Amino acid sequence: MVYRKNLEMEKVSALTNFEYGEGTEAFKSCSVQFQGQLFIFGGFYEKRQISRIEPDCKMRRIGSLPFDFEGGTCNAFSTKLILCFPLERASGKSCWISYNAKNFKRMKATQYPHWYGEIGSYKENPVAIAGNTGLEVEMHSRASWRQMPSIPAQHKKLYSFSTTTVKNVLYIFGGDNGYGSITEGWAFNGAWSRLTPLFQSRSGHRSIIMGEKLYHLGGVGHKRRDAFEERHFEEWTKRPGEMRPYKQYDRRQIESTLNGCNYPETFIVDNRYCSLLGNTSLIWNY
Repeated sequence: MVYRKNLEMEKVSALTNFEYGEGTEAFKSCSVQFQGQLFIFGGFYEKRQISRIEPDCKMRRIGSLPFDFEGGTCNAFSTKLILCFPLERASGKSCWISYNAKNFKRMKATQYPHWYGEIGSYKENPVAIAGNTGLEVEMHSRASWRQMPSIPAQHKKLYSFSTTTVKNVLYIFGGDNGYGSITEGWAFNGAWSRLTPLFQSRSGHRSIIMGEKLYHLGGVGHKRRDAFEERHFEEWTKRPGEMRPYKQYDRRQIESTLNGCNYPETFIVDNRYCSLLGNTSLIWNY
């Protein structure tokens, strides 16, 4: 299912004219916005997928990766994009770099495994964050990974969280600590600091900046047996000192339930895409 949220409108609505092309999918894949285009890599069935979201509201396969990529993480920087930590790789330390979203080169391995961790951005440098084996953090600089302060979490691991960067501050939200989903979040700006908690515990979700607001969407609940309990669409805004929770969207503001919206792929688009009204919209699929 595909949803959209317009910057000027309160309601979250289903995007019924979105079309998946042959050889495409969005489950356990990875999405980035790079050089003005919207890409999706890998997936559960299409493990070598390179697809692009087109303005006509269709997801089209445009190529294939030279490696399997399921359940990995990715991020885009000014001149490059990086794919890391697919589940198929035994070490959990593998990353690849590309400057055109077509040709990929193997990078030096990270020092620690980061399965179900994330690649964040700090001062335009890639940052490998935590995972289901630990809380270690590493930054890539000058062709190598160097260790940064670990996340000061209570338990010994953190995975399936979300990350985003706002004005050179690296944020992480929620995740699973091995016992279930959490509400905690942290910010890094030279050192880690704890954030105001999320409205709901969640893991396997996404967080994305749109204008002056930050949105959290999808994911699963506190206990694994609650995996398909509804996770509300959550909005944060920039207030003095940090990002803070602002409000949740309830069922009256969402056309269809978000139950089971786990590991969604998210994009910020303008009105060239899908004949959307308004200047800026958030779309996501899963």
